[in-house]
Amino acid sequence: MFKAGNYSGALNAYSRAIQLDDCHAAVRTNRAACRLALGEAAGCVEDCDRAWELLAERKERLDHEVLGEAEAMPLRRQLVRLLVRRAQARVTLAGPAGCGEGDGEHMAAALRDYEEAMRLSPSDPTLESDYQELLAALRPADAAALRQRGDARFRSGDYEGAAVAFSALLGLPRSRVPESERLAAFSNRAACHLVLERYSAAVADCDAGLALLLPQPSTSGSMAAAAAKSVAEFGAAAGETGIARLSAWARSLVLPMDVRSSPVAEAAATVETSGSGGAGLTPAAAAAAAARLLTRRGAAGAHLQQFAAAAADNRLAADLLTRLGETAKADAAAVDAARMQALEEGREQLPPRPEPLPPQQTPQQQSSQQPEDQTQTHAEVGQLSEDPSPGISRVLGASKLAAQDGSGDNAGWNAATTVCTTSSAEGGAGLGGE
Repeated sequence: MFKAGNYSGALNAYSRAIQLDDCHAAVRTNRAACRLALGEAAGCVEDCDRAWELLAERKERLDHEVLGEAEAMPLRRQLVRLLVRRAQARVTLAGPAGCGEGDGEHMAAALRDYEEAMRLSPSDPTLESDYQELLAALRPADAAALRQRGDARFRSGDYEGAAVAFSALLGLPRSRVPESERLAAFSNRAACHLVLERYSAAVADCDAGLALLLPQPSTSGSMAAAAAKSVAEFGAAAGETGIARLSAWARSLVLPMDVRSSPVAEAAATVETSGSGGAGLTPAAAAAAAARLLTRRGAAGAHLQQFAAAAADNRLAADLLTRLGETAKADAAAVDAARMQALEEGREQLPPRPEPLPPQQTPQQQSSQQPEDQTQTHAEVGQLSEDPSPGISRVLGASKLAAQDGSGDNAGWNAATTVCTTSSAEGGAGLGGE
């Protein structure tokens, strides 16, 4: 279930196993992975603490070098996996800014976990890199540096590391980060989530990015509250009402092809200001950013089998891209919209399940994400290792191609190859290209 992205189902299965017998550290460690994926940081730490207790006696024997290598090696891997998950959960508990009450304690504990993990696995370069990043998080950070780090990690294939960097950028005080940088970070982190098959998280980040383009007035004067209200009114959960509001905003923009076709639009364009498109962007830049977010949200929606919403997102993206003069991208988005609509109406069926791509994970990703391979535990619990509902990610195809195109093409879900090909690596500064 976990590998198929069904984290809630896996969580329930592991919880039932723990109720029956809470003596298996691997089950606790696996449930910790589910909780981490679902954003339940406190529960992840709790499960890791319990797993550590269950492994304490064996770890003591490992420390005293009384275990044979055949037993020591898998134990080290299990301990490193546990420590990395707990460290990541503690960083989450520290909060976005990392400077609230109790945040210092969480960050210090996370550092200790990474130090212990590096002691157990000294040859793992990813652990050292994450440790240094965590140290940097305790110092004042620079948005541009974090964006560059995220870009570099994404292009190297370290999608988890890229997501961490973009999260750190988004965690900086709003006063220190231009809205255009925040917009790019949400867009880029959504691309990371797509590659990592975290489709609900990708939708949430796309909603948050679009909220920066369409902020709403707030009686409290809080920008965060305004953004939250905006998401509530037009985000994916708002359905047809939300897409209608987004469409109205899109129609209000004066874009290059509008100017060519209308003397009135050309006259209006002469008085447009640099911030008139939202998030401090020109109308054209705002429209391009919105098209990226919409195609990414559409790709995630397709994997979640929300075909009507995916079709609507791609239709609006196609319209924006057409008005920007991006004909090829607009055509691709229109094809995706038509395919999603056909699937929604039952005029087409999902294609056969393709062969999965071989995994492309760094050692740290393997430590932090993959559940333990405990065949005996699965047999004791039941069908923990099988997912009766594999989900769209298994049916649509090689989702790890979803955000790897560095050309800036936002093709969405390609109907010919049945592969989500939404781009994340845009040209220029930052993956989002904003």
